[in-house]
Parts: sequence; structure tokens; C-alpha cells
Amino acid sequence: MRRKKTTVPDSGSLELKERPPRAGEVRKHLWGEAMFFSPQPMPSWAPKAGRMAAGEVMAVNETYMDIGQSNYGKAFQVQLGIGMLMGVFWVFFLVQVLDGFLLEHRDGYDHSYYYYFLQSGEGTYATLGSIFLILAGIILYAILYTTFRKSRQRPLRLNRQRREVCFFPKGSDEPVICPWEEVVAWTALSTGSTGTNLIKSLTFGMALPYANGEKYWLLHQKVSLVNQAQEAWETMRRYMDEGPECWPRPMPPETRATFDAERRKRHEMYRRGEKSWFRSRRGDIGYSRLSMVWFYFYNLFCFWKFPYWVAEWDQKYSMKPMPASIDAWSAPLPEEQWTKPSPELLKEKAELEQFYREERGTIHDFYRQRHADGMAV
Repeated sequence: MRRKKTTVPDSGSLELKERPPRAGEVRKHLWGEAMFFSPQPMPSWAPKAGRMAAGEVMAVNETYMDIGQSNYGKAFQVQLGIGMLMGVFWVFFLVQVLDGFLLEHRDGYDHSYYYYFLQSGEGTYATLGSIFLILAGIILYAILYTTFRKSRQRPLRLNRQRREVCFFPKGSDEPVICPWEEVVAWTALSTGSTGTNLIKSLTFGMALPYANGEKYWLLHQKVSLVNQAQEAWETMRRYMDEGPECWPRPMPPETRATFDAERRKRHEMYRRGEKSWFRSRRGDIGYSRLSMVWFYFYNLFCFWKFPYWVAEWDQKYSMKPMPASIDAWSAPLPEEQWTKPSPELLKEKAELEQFYREERGTIHDFYRQRHADGMAV
């Protein structure tokens, strides 16, 4: 089988140095196309007040925000791994149960069913056991690898008052600081090949320039929808360019108390809501009997609170702390020393926000007219 060709665009394929992009530009690259959010960082949707929680936000205050990896999502990773193992086990078990019935019927019921149950799996126990152990080893390796890899990395730090970004290139303990308005961010649609099939993927990418301006440090994150890339971008942009009412807030760490809180919330929703076996309306997941049955079945199938216990263990291996030089760089400054947004950014942002207001007004007028027409009828 051919190795899958990479579909992640790099700075060379996007020609960042040869043709500096502009926010809002759509550019073709070797495997597809990319839409840029920056440089001169622009809102990717109409700005709205309200603090959104973000799992990648580790710390946020008046001076800086850290973007990295907490233990958020670790419980789901463990649940996914356990679900795969249990799925393999139960498929094998049910096949063996059925095969035992068939053997018993063909043999004329000369022995007990337990005898035929054991006979049905004879000769395959070693092979299936080896497959199960190999799969368990791969899952365990993935869980441990992501935890210890995180503990060897440092977060990306955005300094709001200096309007700068600090990053640590892979394998280096030397910090690099670059201006916020020179950071290039994009979402890219790419197409790759396995040799027989074409695969399309979406990524959110960032290119942070080194001090010499000759090359970039690249970050890539796979996303399922363009909205996910926008949310990742807006998490950073809103902190740097909007007021405190729009800053994201860190997602609390996952613990066994997280599971208890979710279970209490679902019970309360179910107790207060209209009882039914199934409801498909958005926000009604906790009201239906079927959803409550699924919640308990899924969590029992995945060993109840065990994934959250693993998440608590993962929280002990946090990302590497910042060096003393960056702690000093992150100290608060008097307001008169804050770096101001460039006039070009303020001008382009004002024009874009005006466009969003006009567009929102047009849509509002459209639906208001539709409502009036419906009332007239």
C-alpha cells in the first residue's frame, strides 16, 4: 500500500514570503486552497459579546493568555479506547455464543451448551487474544504518549499589552517573540491521495515569524468544519483585539466531579422536562428517556468514572512552565506603555465591522418582512 501523501500546506506552498497574504484572501496552494484570517488580524464573523469557554485556553488575565493543552478531552480519549476494546470483545463473545448454539444443534445436543461454547472458540483463542492485547497496547501507548508529550511542551503565550506572541520551536527551550499583527493564520481545504482514493481534509494553520523574518514556525490543527477553525482563531483574536467582555475563559479541568456534575444536570433536565421516549429538538437531549438510557449504557460500557480518573492523573503532568525571562516579559505594564493597534488594522477592522452591521441589518429586515407578510396572510 502506498503511503498517504501529506495534505498539510506549508509556508512554501502558500508563498507567505514571496506574496504576503491579506486577511480575507483566498489563495490556491498545491493541494487545495486556503482562506486567510491574518496578518492584520481580522474578525472572521460578526463580533458578539459574551465569553466562550475554550479547552485550549490554559490561563487568561489582563496581561497574557496561554494557549496549550490541558486535560480537557482526555476522558473522551480513554472512553474511545475502552469502547473499541469492549466492542471487539463483545463482537467475539456474541459470535461465539451463536456458534455454540449452531454446534449444539448439529451435534444433536449430546453435550451441555457450555461444552459447545468452548468448542466454538477452540483454535482461535490465542489469535484473538493476541489481537486484543496488541490493540490494548496501541491504545495505552496513545494515552500515555499524548500525556507525556504534553508535559515536554510549553504553551503559546499571547501578550495583550505588548501585542506580541511568544513561542518555543519544537525541541528548543529558547523563546521566540514576534509581533501579533504579523502572525499569519488560515484555514485550508486540502486533498491528498492514498494511491487509490482521494481524501479531503480541513486544517487550521498558523505561521509565526522568527525574529530575522526569513522563516516561519508552523502550527497545524485538523478540524472537521470551517467553524472550528474560526472558533480557534477567534479565541486568540478576541483576547488581543476586543474588550474583557469578549475574552475566552479556560475550560475547567476534567475530574470525577465533572462526571457527577453532568449526571446531576441531566437528572435535573429530565425531572423538569416533558417526559418522552425520544425528542429530536436541539437542547432536549436530557429530556428523553432514550437519551438517559444511552447516557448510562455508554458510561457503564466505558467503565463508569475510570476515564475521568485517568483525566485527573493526566492533569498532574501539565505543560512545562515558562522560563524566568518570559515571566518578566509577561509582567503588567503601565497603560501608557501598552502597544497600540496599527492605524491600518483599526481602519480595516472598522470597515469590516460596518459591513457586518449592514449585513445583519439586511438579514433582520428580510425576516421582519417575511414575518409581516405571514401575518398579513
